[in-house]
Amino acid sequence: MEEDRRPPPPGEAPDSSAPDPGDRFVRALQPAHEAGGWLRFLGVVAIAAGALAAATIVGIIVAWLYVWIGVLLWQSADRAREAYLRRDPIVLEQLMRKLKTLITIAGVATALSLAVGLIGLLAALSLGWFALLAGTLGL
Repeated sequence: MEEDRRPPPPGEAPDSSAPDPGDRFVRALQPAHEAGGWLRFLGVVAIAAGALAAATIVGIIVAWLYVWIGVLLWQSADRAREAYLRRDPIVLEQLMRKLKTLITIAGVATALSLAVGLIGLLAALSLGWFALLAGTLGL
């Protein structure tokens, strides 16, 4: 009987090269592979949040950020699965670059949010003190 030599469908590993749980590469990728469902879920939620934010005038400014994060999350899940099944270091590098971009975006967005919040807090305190002084002095 002749062996079937057709390549596996995209994203699928051939049966003879199923991931070996004893392989260090596979063990290192296992957590990312197992988190793939959650990565996809968070990606869909982020894209939906971006779509909802785009419905408002102010939200349109940040809507693209949510969509970008959602796409990166989805792509990370795909790369984690592919790297796990194929044991491909190039795909692992792609996964790590996607995660680096995702973490960088989250860090910059967090820093900007903290800065805007601090500026708002200082403005509110300044206006409150001014109003208090104006009321005390009868201005």
